[in-house]
Amino acid sequence: MPRSDDPWNLRRTTFGLLAVAGLAAAYVPRLQRSLWLDETITLWEVQGGLVPALTRTAHVPGHSLIYAAVSSLFLTENSSARDLLLRIPALASVVLLCWFLYRLAEDSLGTGAGKVAVVVGAFHPFFVEFGTQARPYSMAMAAVTASMWTLFRWIRDGERRWLLWWVAATVIVAYMHFMFLPVLAAQLVYILVERKRLAVTLAASLAVLAVCLPLIPLFRLLVRQAPILVFVPAPPGWLYLIYSMVPFSLSIALIAVGTIVWRYRGEAVRCSLSWLGALSVWWLIGPLLLFAVSRNSEMRVFVSRYFAYSAPAFALLITALGVRLFGAQKAAVWSLASALLATVFTLGSERATGPEELGPAMKLLSAEAPSTPVIFVSDVPESNSTNWKDGLVPDNYLFTPLVAYPIRNRVVPLPRLVEKDGIAYLKATAASDFRNSDRVLLISRSAAWISVVKSELQPLGFIPQTAQPNNFAVVTFERATPH
Repeated sequence: MPRSDDPWNLRRTTFGLLAVAGLAAAYVPRLQRSLWLDETITLWEVQGGLVPALTRTAHVPGHSLIYAAVSSLFLTENSSARDLLLRIPALASVVLLCWFLYRLAEDSLGTGAGKVAVVVGAFHPFFVEFGTQARPYSMAMAAVTASMWTLFRWIRDGERRWLLWWVAATVIVAYMHFMFLPVLAAQLVYILVERKRLAVTLAASLAVLAVCLPLIPLFRLLVRQAPILVFVPAPPGWLYLIYSMVPFSLSIALIAVGTIVWRYRGEAVRCSLSWLGALSVWWLIGPLLLFAVSRNSEMRVFVSRYFAYSAPAFALLITALGVRLFGAQKAAVWSLASALLATVFTLGSERATGPEELGPAMKLLSAEAPSTPVIFVSDVPESNSTNWKDGLVPDNYLFTPLVAYPIRNRVVPLPRLVEKDGIAYLKATAASDFRNSDRVLLISRSAAWISVVKSELQPLGFIPQTAQPNNFAVVTFERATPH
């Protein structure tokens, strides 16, 4: 037992208070932000209750019916706390995720490792980002971690209840977000290396496959939509891949604090190589796969939310390193000190206004007179392959920011990418509807569309002025000589 005067033996209360203070500093500011695009799609999906939520979500490729059902219970449309309430399922999922992470670390890395894993995980940027957004990713991350934990217990203990829990958790992963399914590669590695209970595990895997057969049409749709799934530019190179996989601030803090703790190394704890191999594949498979797809195909899907399930694996690998170098007790202090340092650094460099939140820009629009037309550019990739001109109808998700933050003005819709049909529609609208207008507003984060709209309206006597609270620009076009 450690001595009571051992400086590394932080009391549970002290440790907990420091952790809670750091977590509050990391999570609370983000919870106070307004919704961003994908969250407005969530709001659109779940408004009206459970049955409408399931009906709408079923028609949006890649969106989770499970998450929609849960989120529909938390939407209070007329409440001032609507955005916060809508994020409760994601925040609660982070708590559940941390519990699974704690149990998995304790079982696979030894007593005391759970505390280290939870600290590293809870302060990981992916935990913070997706735990404060009304999106399904933190819930899917919890399901992935539960799947890995139950598989570990099944291979280690051989109790059938763990196999049943593994089947359930893995099916939930598939139905939460099928982009998270590459984690099965890590499980396959662990099963083949351990070579235990292979026949029964194979039978259970076939059961998982059978239950997931209804997802096949979604995979086919994903392949057909490859040309329009351009969320971001192609990743530029390997340094960008590494930067996306390794949380910069947290990693620098872990190294810096580790150089101090190194002098006080404790009793090392070893981990099996087969499990370390599985953790490594879990961490690497998602980013590497999406990086390769985005570099070598029409799809541009190298975005953090699609490989967010790698974050628990990163936390476990750091935990394995910490308990190996310092022992569990000192590793806990090392992880907490590093997390707090990284949080201070992040808060000092982060803007109060989120780069993608819609509230600031929509507030500018809501202050306009109802007679002012508003040109609104959709940010949904599918807008260029569907009838975006009818995107303002209630059963369409191309312009959901206007559902979350309604305005009284007449809206002129445009698709996400500049193309001939959109330019022709803008020309026709400018020639007819804007002829008697003294002011026109544009909201977009597309520099290409902003340039096109300026080139169309300036010859008509409109002078642009731009306000840019974040990534979104609100351009006010006002006639030099009013009618």
